Amino acid sequence: MEKNNDDDKKNMKYAIDYIDNGGKLENFTHRHNKIRKSIETVEKKRMMVHIRYDMINSIDFSKEIQIKLNKTENILEEPAELYKVLDKLSYDELKNLKNMSLNNISNA
Repeated sequence: MEKNNDDDKKNMKYAIDYIDNGGKLENFTHRHNKIRKSIETVEKKRMMVHIRYDMINSIDFSKEIQIKLNKTENILEEPAELYKVLDKLSYDELKNLKNMSLNNISNA
């Protein structure tokens, strides 16, 4: 049990290093499923933070996300609630929201 926990920590550390050095999930091999899953988890967390930051800075984007998630305005007051809702989304859905935020900010 303890070895499995150590492996998870090593995989997360590797995932963070991989992403920080410019690695992309799409370019990572499917052969190492546990490491790939860790990379996906780290990328999802970073996308959720990016989306929340853009929601705080852009009222229009915030309203769009609230409509897509069927949530009220006060979801921004509780970051844990927002992250819980965003965590239920798939990697691709989060990636689309992040791209939408980048397009929204660049058009402003």
